[in-house]
Amino acid sequence: MLFAVLVAFCDPGCGGAAGPRESAATGDPASAPGNPRTPPPATGGSAIDPLAITTTALPAGSVLVPYSAVLQSSGGSAPVTWVMVGTLPRGLSLGASGLISGIPTDGGSRAFAVIATDFGTPPQQVTQTLSIVIDSADTSHNSLLKGRYAFVATGFRPLSPRFLPVSIQIATGGSFVADGKGNVTDAVIDSISPNGIATNQAVAGIYVLGSDNRGILGFDTPAGTVSLPFSVGSIECGGVATKGRVITPFGEAGELDLQDPAELAGSSLGGAYAFGVAGSELTRAFGVNGAIVLDGGGTVTGRVDTTQVTTFVPDQAVTGTYGMSAGQSVGRGTAMLHTPSMTLNMTFYVVSSDRLLILGTEQGGKFFAFAGQARRQAGLPFDLASLRGTSVLGAGKARGGVATGGLATFDGAGAVSFLLDQHDAGKIALGAASSGSYVISANGHVMFSGADTVASSLYLVSPGEGFLLYGDSRTGYLEKQALGPFDDSSIEGSYFVGNSPSTSPLGVSGVASASGRALRESMDLGRFGVPFRHLDAMESFSVAPNGRATTGSGLTVMYIVSPKKFAAIDVNPVDFSNIIFAER
Repeated sequence: MLFAVLVAFCDPGCGGAAGPRESAATGDPASAPGNPRTPPPATGGSAIDPLAITTTALPAGSVLVPYSAVLQSSGGSAPVTWVMVGTLPRGLSLGASGLISGIPTDGGSRAFAVIATDFGTPPQQVTQTLSIVIDSADTSHNSLLKGRYAFVATGFRPLSPRFLPVSIQIATGGSFVADGKGNVTDAVIDSISPNGIATNQAVAGIYVLGSDNRGILGFDTPAGTVSLPFSVGSIECGGVATKGRVITPFGEAGELDLQDPAELAGSSLGGAYAFGVAGSELTRAFGVNGAIVLDGGGTVTGRVDTTQVTTFVPDQAVTGTYGMSAGQSVGRGTAMLHTPSMTLNMTFYVVSSDRLLILGTEQGGKFFAFAGQARRQAGLPFDLASLRGTSVLGAGKARGGVATGGLATFDGAGAVSFLLDQHDAGKIALGAASSGSYVISANGHVMFSGADTVASSLYLVSPGEGFLLYGDSRTGYLEKQALGPFDDSSIEGSYFVGNSPSTSPLGVSGVASASGRALRESMDLGRFGVPFRHLDAMESFSVAPNGRATTGSGLTVMYIVSPKKFAAIDVNPVDFSNIIFAER
């Protein structure tokens, strides 16, 4: 369970309405605009049944939830084309093939008429009056989203389902102002997709946020309205959400953070940062972690480790540049980092001078996207004692569907032990124990050895916390665990929830609550080619003294970071491998 409900999420092609280029009456391709229709084959004089519209009612929709319905007909000569008389709910449109689709932006009921025309000689034509009800959204918690927020999300999308069935990594990032009343202003978005690279796009929009802290952002982009489900938490004393998780219609997943308005200018950046990014070169995963120094004047120096597929190259020199001259008001900047093995072209969004959200392309290729973040280092210079006690780790692979979670215990003198759970494309390994050793450089670079299951390297953000990189291109994060022992009450509370990007084609955002050994979840799911779905679930759980918890079904393993946060992996072999993060 935690998120074992994902097995119910069907693949594209498992059924449903006809596609937008398909005739609702016959399933034959509709003619492209401006091209002559191909006449139907001769019927040998057989009678043609009268054309009739068989759709008499349409499904209801919801504000900012993608809508799709296909008008149906019988009789007549194919193909049948459709036109509108009247007006659809705002955000929806009718295609000639009979597909009504779009993202509604207003609630209420709207009546209209449609006209169907067949290809007979002479053509038959019939009219039907219909209506669509768009449910008004719950906006009772709109006030929680107030201020300027940054977000970055990443996932996978088919490059060309028909001619080259390869899913490539995509990334979306941006910054926007929410007014606490449902309006989005002063927003910019960057995106990397099969359609190309679109940078610094000015957009606006609306949002809704309900009583359970689940909502939807709607951005009006040049390509149309984009709907992004999200969930929020970490409510500060002023009643404003400071963190959240967000997904896109294409299965991208990421995080949402309140930006510090006093630190959005480039002058706030400077000093030592650790960072980690994950991406893919078409079908080949890669990961990078490192420690860099921003000199306050636009120059970057430092050291990085890289993995491309299974080629791990540690401790490479990195040089580069960064700047924010065109994006200081929204906290947007750009950087270029050069290593001996690759060049990283980055766009970053400043959450604060201590934290940056990153997306970009490797070697400048539009198909080689990556995403990650950078954090200011604290505790320099580091030594062996910088790793002492237990930390929680979560790591995943951009290609291959691998998710790893567990506990790492360090002795502060160079020895480490691991307790790990892993989902590797349907192969499950639970509670695997191993041990090894580690060395630390003053800049926070940690190298592991002596255990097959451990990461290759780590760059520390602070003692017990940093960015992980594995020799097989898995990337992840290590976070210091609060002192135990733990029990079932350690996890009780309400959380906002989302999955780590890049490990799965499925994006997850929602809320969860734990009480009395029962875990209740309310999740929104997104995947390319499949309509958004919402699922609710409940399951029991049990917490061990070391902070490792399991659900009653045994299909999810969780790891307590603190009373306010836990990580989890889905170990159901028929589900997607997912790393889940839950925070208060």
